[in-house]
Amino acid sequence: MAEAPFVRLSNPATLFGTRARWLRELAQGHVLSEYLHFLATVADAQAAAVQALPPPVPVSSAQVALRAEHGFPPVAADQVRANPDFAATLAWLLDHIELGAAPDAA
Repeated sequence: MAEAPFVRLSNPATLFGTRARWLRELAQGHVLSEYLHFLATVADAQAAAVQALPPPVPVSSAQVALRAEHGFPPVAADQVRANPDFAATLAWLLDHIELGAAPDAA
């Protein structure tokens, strides 16, 4: 599909905090409660990252158009991995997620 008929983009300023609250509510009495609480912790760190880190540089519309023309996704995984902002963001998240709170399976 070359064009989506309608796209509603999430607001990063509220997305992750809302997701963390929803995961905590979902965890109440759930068999995967421990894991859902850990995912809420990850979402909390993502919410903090939105506030602490500069916004990502968007992929150029020319690059998206070129990739679409050839049937590729808008952003390639190798482009993401090679981006120094991605590495810095991942490092920031790993420093700010309480990994000790993760269940053994996680």
